[in-house]
Amino acid sequence: MPTGILRDRPADVLTPVELARVHRTYLRRILLGPSYRADMWAVLDGDASLSASELARRTYGSFATAWHVLQDWQVLAAAARATPTPHLAR
Repeated sequence: MPTGILRDRPADVLTPVELARVHRTYLRRILLGPSYRADMWAVLDGDASLSASELARRTYGSFATAWHVLQDWQVLAAAARATPTPHLAR
């Protein structure tokens, strides 16, 4: 490769903060660790109506992992919709 053909592109590379802001999967991997669970959460961020089998297919994970992630997602979604109880609201 001749010198000067490839450009130096540091300005094209996002910082970790910028990447977390624009890339859902990267953000979930920071929060949950690098795992299929994090990838599944990121997919659910985009489409929460998926079945466990479709979630597993889209993320190349197992059905069991997808089922557990979906259960956790539904618990947190229900908790977010619920009115806070007096002893928890501070």
